[in-house]
Amino acid sequence: MRNGRVSSKRRQAGLWLVLGGAGLACPGVVVACATGDEVSDSPVTQSGGEPGTGGGNGSGGASTSGGTTGSGGASATGGVASGGDSASGGSATGGAFATGGASDTGGATNTGGATNTGGASPTGGASSTGGASATGGASNTGGASPTGGASNTGGASPTGGASSTGGAKATGGAPACADTDKDGITDCDENADGSSWTDPAVFNGLDVQRGNQCSNAGNCGENDTYTKVNACMQGNVTEERNQYSGWDWNDSPDDICNSSYDFQPNWAGCDTTWAARWNGCVHFETAGPHCFQIAGQLGQGCAALYFNGNTGSADTQTGGAVKCFDVAAGNYPIMFHYTMDDVSDSSMHLRYCDAKGGSTCAPTAALPSSMLRTSCP
Repeated sequence: MRNGRVSSKRRQAGLWLVLGGAGLACPGVVVACATGDEVSDSPVTQSGGEPGTGGGNGSGGASTSGGTTGSGGASATGGVASGGDSASGGSATGGAFATGGASDTGGATNTGGATNTGGASPTGGASSTGGASATGGASNTGGASPTGGASNTGGASPTGGASSTGGAKATGGAPACADTDKDGITDCDENADGSSWTDPAVFNGLDVQRGNQCSNAGNCGENDTYTKVNACMQGNVTEERNQYSGWDWNDSPDDICNSSYDFQPNWAGCDTTWAARWNGCVHFETAGPHCFQIAGQLGQGCAALYFNGNTGSADTQTGGAVKCFDVAAGNYPIMFHYTMDDVSDSSMHLRYCDAKGGSTCAPTAALPSSMLRTSCP
């Protein structure tokens, strides 16, 4: 052995052990076993078993071979480097450093699971990514103050459900004000219109009686006089009630309880061949002329108007001319009547206008219920 190296000019296969290192009394002693070869301490370095063969320096038993650092069982390897010296079946081959299982390979730093790879801080789950502040759920995003659920949004005072909105008064929901007398005009409107005629405690409308048809004729000859009207309704009242609507309709189904007549409140019973009489009082805020007309078509039905206690011939009937009354402001009795036969195709539109000091006017709107009461004071 020279300078810690062992060589031989000729060797056969054999097992060499280098005994040296911690705990040995004679480091550097070479032992030959089961060969019968001559052992020489000549400084020849690359003979039989030279690097690249089997048995030279770095081969079986040499440093960096079985049992030594960098070989089988050594740190960072998986057994002997190979079966020979370095550059052959030795270190830097199977199981050698920097190969399978070595650093910088599977599981090593900066590889799978290492920092800055899967699961590392700037990746999935790290701050400033999913779930981090300033993202989903952070302030000023979904659910934050100025968004859904915040003040002045859904459910807040000036939105859905609040006053003057959905469900609030005067919208879909409760009325803006009570209607104590059930005449279709709210107490608020009756108090604010400036008229003493409308009163939350007094019904504005007419007393209406219904019965069966006057005859099967269904024409204007059945109610063209006050006497004929009384004859038709005498003993012929099936139902009576206060109503604020029902004198402005086109050809409707014969049945009196059909909603297209707009009787308000509607009748409790029904009849397909009917007659009706409206009685009450009309109020004029100013002096006349005040004009009426019964517009509509004839066809198995006819209406007639009687104003201010007229007990003679009708003042006007369906399809007749405009009738004006030059009277002072005040309250006046009014009555009108309608009769029909089955399969009637008639219509009825009792219309009114205020000439406002002129000689006449053309009625185009239905007589408003706000001008009416069931009787004169």
